[in-house]
Amino acid sequence: MKKVLTSLLIALLVLACAGCGIGADDAGKTSPGARVDANDADKGDNTASTMRLEKSEGSVSVSDENGKEQEAREKLPLFNGYEITTEATSYSWFNLDDTKLAKMDESSEASIEKEDKHLKLLVNKGSLYFNITEPLEDDETLEISTSSMTVGIRGTCGWVDADTNTVYLLRGVVACGSKEMSDEEVEIAEFMYAHCEEDGMIIPDFFEPTQIPQFVWDELDEEFFNEYGLSPDREDLFAVREPEPEPEPEPEPDVDVYASKETAYRNGTTRVVAVTDTERHEFVYVNGAMSTAEYDDEDGKGSWGLDGLTDIRSQPYYGLTVEELVEKLQSQGYTVTINY
Repeated sequence: MKKVLTSLLIALLVLACAGCGIGADDAGKTSPGARVDANDADKGDNTASTMRLEKSEGSVSVSDENGKEQEAREKLPLFNGYEITTEATSYSWFNLDDTKLAKMDESSEASIEKEDKHLKLLVNKGSLYFNITEPLEDDETLEISTSSMTVGIRGTCGWVDADTNTVYLLRGVVACGSKEMSDEEVEIAEFMYAHCEEDGMIIPDFFEPTQIPQFVWDELDEEFFNEYGLSPDREDLFAVREPEPEPEPEPEPDVDVYASKETAYRNGTTRVVAVTDTERHEFVYVNGAMSTAEYDDEDGKGSWGLDGLTDIRSQPYYGLTVEELVEKLQSQGYTVTINY
């Protein structure tokens, strides 16, 4: 009778394990590679299963919401309240859901606030690079915050410097708000930055590629460099370049351009005036050479008015004698008057 009862109990145990999806050989075991964290039991909806520390370099520390230090290992899950700190010459990369990537610069400190689909990164010290590869869903929010400003992220790439309360943008558009002045908000686009002053005012401006720090530069891809005509080697931005060659000097005007030409106006001053309904020309010749040319249209805006032998040469009638000038202007429909 005891043998029958024992066999019956074993059979019931096997059936119970099968109903839970566990084979008889697996009873009491966890899946290979699975990590059981006693702190995970009460995370509830404030978790993100794909939010994790991807990798770290140098001296990086991670602590949970209770301040308990966690091993900064690859693929370490990150939860609401976790804080990450990097020491000198140390960096950390973390993944917020496969489309939201971030990298912390050396000597930096940041923490995570996560509630449902609302994520906030608080950069308390140093700098943080962010790359949001796909626009957020309508019910998602991502905010990056420093001590004095907040940055609303939808789908963009850039970095935040908490020490100077400045956000720099490489792609997309973001809205920057001031914690000191609730109604102060500025929108910036690519290659612009927004700096929050001590009084809460946000000042936008443009920045140059030379201002992109090395820890950000290392994360940029070939497409970015090609788009902006940049070398992947950041040092090329600071290379000493050969000076541009000096332009060729303008040829000296031929002071004898009129000397060989026959003209009846060789001596004294001659004024030639040519007009139409909308234009007026006036030329002055001294001893047979053009010295002044002026032009006005109907709006009183001259297209040229040049004095001196060097400048006068650039206008279209230079080199013509008085006789040649009159003939050409009349052929163009001007009424010409000569005052000698």
